[in-house]
Amino acid sequence: MLRKETYPIEGLQGNAVIERLLELMDDFTAGAEDLERCVGISLTVPGIVSDSQGVLHYNTKLRMTDVPLRQILEDRYGMRTWVENDMNSVVLAERRFGDYAFGNLIYISIGDGLGSGILINDSLLRGKHGGAGEFGHTSVNRSGIRCECGNVGCLDSYISWIAVYSRIITAIATGRPTLIQELSGGDYSKIVPSVYKEALCRGDKLAMDLNEEVAEHLGAAIVNLVNMFNPEALVLGGEMAHGNPELLAMVRKYMDRHAMPILKDDMVFGLASLGEDDKLIGAASVLLQDLFGFTLTE
Repeated sequence: MLRKETYPIEGLQGNAVIERLLELMDDFTAGAEDLERCVGISLTVPGIVSDSQGVLHYNTKLRMTDVPLRQILEDRYGMRTWVENDMNSVVLAERRFGDYAFGNLIYISIGDGLGSGILINDSLLRGKHGGAGEFGHTSVNRSGIRCECGNVGCLDSYISWIAVYSRIITAIATGRPTLIQELSGGDYSKIVPSVYKEALCRGDKLAMDLNEEVAEHLGAAIVNLVNMFNPEALVLGGEMAHGNPELLAMVRKYMDRHAMPILKDDMVFGLASLGEDDKLIGAASVLLQDLFGFTLTE
């Protein structure tokens, strides 16, 4: 990796996201040396994506619908562009460059939202519109919380970082003691996953209770995936999973109790192996697979 820059987009939606992306890419390319050696642009995004058309069809959080990302970038920069769902790209990367060299592989990310990438017999499971793997929008409680997607009781509303953060704030507001308040200095904006996991490591009761709730919801959902897809390996990633072995252990225990024995007994279950650069490696995997004849079975 020659250069890496990270920028937040909190609060941006719709066209504002595109404008910010183009502004940042203009700055990035302006400072790049030997740009003529660049073989292309690989963009991975959350949401329902048509890789063949390069279109982001739907993203609930960003309020983006039918955005022709490939056309926008190719018209502006004159470079061949690949557009892929971020979870699809990461499952490819874990398969090729990570610790999980399996053709039947499921990757689940728990961060601000909840998503998955699924490989079946070394092929990405996409669905008609590129929407396969919207794991966070599987409904787990028909009397539950209304999700921003319009459904009720989506898994995302119970185990994503946004959901956990909301419960932390409610607990603090009602006077429940927690190390999280001390570690954040009483500043709600500083309550981030790393603070939550630090409290968890130090035995904070609120953090432990929330982790257990997440594990129970996630475990039940993963049992469904195991019984439905019979993967060789299932990988947990994202900010809520990285550095959280307790979550992995609790989900494994739930899965051992409830999944079909023949489907789960020899299944590999672990934490993501590519670290915080997993999506960058995923974006590279998409380009390499297509442009240079990179194949998953090599």
